[in-house]
Amino acid sequence: MILASALYLVMTVVLFCLERNRTRDKGPDFLSLFVVIFALQNILPGMVISFLLSQYARPPDLENELFDRIYQNISPVYIFLSALMSLAFILALYISYHKLYSRYTRTMPAPRPMSLKVIPWRLWVVMLLGVVSSYLLLKSMGGDSFLSSYAALVLFRAGAGVSRTFANANLFSLTQTFALLATIPFVYFAFGPGRFGKLLRVVIASAGIIVFSILCVSRRALPLDILLIYFTAVIVNKKWYLKFAGVAFLLFLPVLIYGKAVIFAIGSSRNLDGVLDAIKVTSVPDALLSGFTYLGLSLVSSWATFMFLDLPFRYGVDHIVSILSRIPLGSFGFDKEALFPERIVRISTRTFVDSNAQDIPPGLVGQMWLDFGIVGPVIWGLLFGAALSFLQIRFDGKQKTPQAVAFFMICLYVLSLPINTGSFDFVFSVDNFFLILFLMFVYKRVKSGPLHPIIVS
Repeated sequence: MILASALYLVMTVVLFCLERNRTRDKGPDFLSLFVVIFALQNILPGMVISFLLSQYARPPDLENELFDRIYQNISPVYIFLSALMSLAFILALYISYHKLYSRYTRTMPAPRPMSLKVIPWRLWVVMLLGVVSSYLLLKSMGGDSFLSSYAALVLFRAGAGVSRTFANANLFSLTQTFALLATIPFVYFAFGPGRFGKLLRVVIASAGIIVFSILCVSRRALPLDILLIYFTAVIVNKKWYLKFAGVAFLLFLPVLIYGKAVIFAIGSSRNLDGVLDAIKVTSVPDALLSGFTYLGLSLVSSWATFMFLDLPFRYGVDHIVSILSRIPLGSFGFDKEALFPERIVRISTRTFVDSNAQDIPPGLVGQMWLDFGIVGPVIWGLLFGAALSFLQIRFDGKQKTPQAVAFFMICLYVLSLPINTGSFDFVFSVDNFFLILFLMFVYKRVKSGPLHPIIVS
């Protein structure tokens, strides 16, 4: 365990030094942000979890069926294998990105200066639609007050309470869409020109982020919005703001540890006494292990894949099924279950817990292994490097305004989703479909002057 933790630590230090030198002159780019996202969900948790596990005399008990089962059976071999595969993925990612990006910049002429601008009235229409959508969702939950309706929504997310229908299921999916879109008004008002009424507009935009994040019934929603806003400031100002990042991480770590328990307490009993009692009796190592397990859920799920999923190589069939399964073939009389093989998230969920549980994907590293074995990280790294270079090239041809950067940050979020799960089921989803649709509606491409960065404070 200590050896695996040391390997993850070396990877962390090397990546930090590499990115500091690589971006010293031109500042962070999309590759930098993607590496940060990957490190937060795979490298940093791998380092901390493997170290913490080495300090336990007996397997920890986190009162989570999947986590406890993994930590009772985990072997240092699986942790070390995941570290080596993460390293191979990072190397392939860098090579692919730089080869394609440098070839484009050498051979292609300078792009026409363009700018992405927010159309204010369209933005207000979309956010108003979010308010109406959220109201209809809460109303469908029943209850005579906001708190009672929200408590029913918490139970709904857990698969209990109000019966799931086509309407309320899709309305709930859209909460994630509007939570992400709420970052655009904040960036538009906080970083944009104009001073009259700016503070009030920023307060309203901040309230919108908080409310829409709460409606997602997820402890990750608000930290994710703040992360996207932070990334926007990083790209615009070409500065990492490491002190802010460190403080924000420490503040949100307790949210990762106890947020799920608090949300469930609101939905079940609206009494936090049990949560407070659990916090008091939880040891510091258990709390840290729980927090970094939730942060590195993709990595921990990958360890489960190594231990519990004995499947022949999938050769990418799961990702094709993820796309094709969104086609409404059932409306034309076709049996989708007979046409397509079983989705990997259902196989992993049934294997890890049971078939009635919510989807538990195989994790990024685990899916790499399922797809192509030991060469899986290389293939995935090459593909993601190509996608990131394309996104960076498209961004280079735009005026670097905060509102344009916010657009590309949401695109980067969609591109990075497989890091969290390893499955593309959560990329080709209703919430992301409407997310892209609303982005296309809110933004407009216009001709611009010479391309140059715009520094904001």
